[in-house]
Amino acid sequence: MRKMPLGVVLFCALYIGCNSSRHADNDLGTIFDEIRVSITHQEWDIALEMLKFTQLRHAEYYYLLSHTYAGMALEQDRDSAGVNPEFYLKASEAMEKAISLDSSFSKIMDLNPYDKLGLIWGSLALSYLFENKYDKAQWCFEEGKQRGAFYEAYLDYGYNLLSSCQKNGILLTSGGIDTYAALYWQIVSNYRRDVTVICLQNLDNKKFVQHLSSRGVDFGLCDDFRASISNQKNPFTQPYLHQLKNAGFMITIPDRSQKELLFVQDVLLVNLVNANYRSRPIYFSSAVSKQGLYAFNNVLTLEGLVKRLTADVAGDAVEKRVCFESLEVNLLKTYNYDGLLNEHTSENKKSSELQNHYVSVLLSAINAFLFKEDYENAAPFISKLENVFHSVEGTIKVDF
Repeated sequence: MRKMPLGVVLFCALYIGCNSSRHADNDLGTIFDEIRVSITHQEWDIALEMLKFTQLRHAEYYYLLSHTYAGMALEQDRDSAGVNPEFYLKASEAMEKAISLDSSFSKIMDLNPYDKLGLIWGSLALSYLFENKYDKAQWCFEEGKQRGAFYEAYLDYGYNLLSSCQKNGILLTSGGIDTYAALYWQIVSNYRRDVTVICLQNLDNKKFVQHLSSRGVDFGLCDDFRASISNQKNPFTQPYLHQLKNAGFMITIPDRSQKELLFVQDVLLVNLVNANYRSRPIYFSSAVSKQGLYAFNNVLTLEGLVKRLTADVAGDAVEKRVCFESLEVNLLKTYNYDGLLNEHTSENKKSSELQNHYVSVLLSAINAFLFKEDYENAAPFISKLENVFHSVEGTIKVDF
């Protein structure tokens, strides 16, 4: 464990020794800024030591403490053979304390506290899944829900993602709410277990990849070669056209100016698609960023909260990028919006991040219909947007 730098020790000691209330708030803000920097750099031991020096125990303190313990838990999982829930439990207890002190604060660092609580319990559940301990994973989801994670709108999102996929599909997720909301339904409710949920963020985790392989997921690579893959400098000085022979289409790998490093996740994603495209439908969740989509952004079709990999779809530019039939079935007939609707009557808004996914997809659908001057079919999507979210703000113009 790295030792806390002497300068930081002296800084914290001076902070504690300061008796002037006139400077207390400024000093507290400064040390919390230092703690955030350590968390950003994943210096968990340093962040924890600095937190011990702070005297004021308010919601932000416990939020940062929880974030630190969660980071320590994930680091320990990667470095050890078994699952040790100690840091996960400490992270949950700290976040629960933060919520009890101030449940209204929504975004201090990167996530609202309820979503962060879901990540803690979801990450622990996933660690147990790596070892095929499904009973332990189920306990994590159920215990997490009892403690405030996996609220109604959160779980609706997972249900809607899984419901978007055809039988035996592969659902590629970002590693956040989308991953654990979908897994909750599969593990706790036994819903749509035919769909393979693959967290892109974890494709560099050998335990995770081994778990997927044990479930029959084909990466098109022998075990020894797959294990030898590492992050590397992008060798391409200009965009490179790469033929996926089994899949039957080409992708453009970005050059070094666009993407300096090629990560393990990138290599495994390409091989996963090449091995499975002809035999299984492949989807990206709405939470996956453009960077996460890697070289597949231009061969995806919007079908709701998912984009399906459809490299060989015929039609005009809009029809290649938007499946109108799937949008209607998913957004207007299949999806459950009860959690979002119920939050309008609650003082505690938990789902602001989730709402962005729905609004973006609904606006994309509206924009696609308007582009084709199909005002009649655009109308029900506008009504859905107004009914669920109560208003349509801004210009209806989205890049689909």
